[in-house]
Amino acid sequence: MNAENLISAAFTKQYGEKAKTLFPDTSLITDEAAKRQIESIKILSTANLDEQKQNQYNDLTAGMEATYSTATAQMPDGRLLPLDPDLTALMATSRDYNELKWAWKGWYEAAGRPSRESYEQFVALSNEASAADGFADTGEYWRSWYEMDGKLEETVDALWVELEPLYGQLHAYVRRKLYENYGPNFINLKAPIPAHLLGNMWAQQWGNIFSLVEPYQGKAGVDATPAMLEQNYDAMKMFKTSEEFFTSLGLDPMTNDFWAKTMFVKPPDRDVVC
Repeated sequence: MNAENLISAAFTKQYGEKAKTLFPDTSLITDEAAKRQIESIKILSTANLDEQKQNQYNDLTAGMEATYSTATAQMPDGRLLPLDPDLTALMATSRDYNELKWAWKGWYEAAGRPSRESYEQFVALSNEASAADGFADTGEYWRSWYEMDGKLEETVDALWVELEPLYGQLHAYVRRKLYENYGPNFINLKAPIPAHLLGNMWAQQWGNIFSLVEPYQGKAGVDATPAMLEQNYDAMKMFKTSEEFFTSLGLDPMTNDFWAKTMFVKPPDRDVVC
């Protein structure tokens, strides 16, 4: 993989430097689409680094990705559970406070702690590459993708001001419902909600705890799973149905290589990095 990354970086640098030579001042270009493309080509990113640092950067990212993808949480009974599908299912379905906390803490320690030093080195190299492109750091480079003339943070702050009252009510409601389920020993009605109780390893999607927070108990909800099982849906059929939707919008179908070489289901007999 490192060899391929170096080839890609060499390509980026070759044509990026050529674009800088041919178009030193893109303000003179009247075609906005062409101007955007040329400005993008001129950004070399990690191709700014020398070969030794590129190798180091690639090794760091590959190592962190492998650590993240293969991390397991060791449960009290000795089982080693990977994120997918085991811990994902446990976080979604378990209502045992201590089991959820154990799984959450165990996975974060396995997935995050070993990469701390690597991540610090990654940030330093990434910032060095971004600085060579004229950015203060990689954060400024990433924010530039949104093409908002430096106003991304200001815009997000304004959106949060609009959203915060609704989110505050939702948070308070969910916290009260979890309090009713877990009790005062685990839920403080004046404190944040423990992240491991929200049905998702990152507390970012709360749909898996709907049965605990459902506002109108007994009312019929929408669950597509039974109908999908009845229609013999599996991973491949879901991908094919998705493709049909996107092609119906006028987008191109996936390539033959995609269908031939993609791993659609995680193999049960080995770890893979996806």
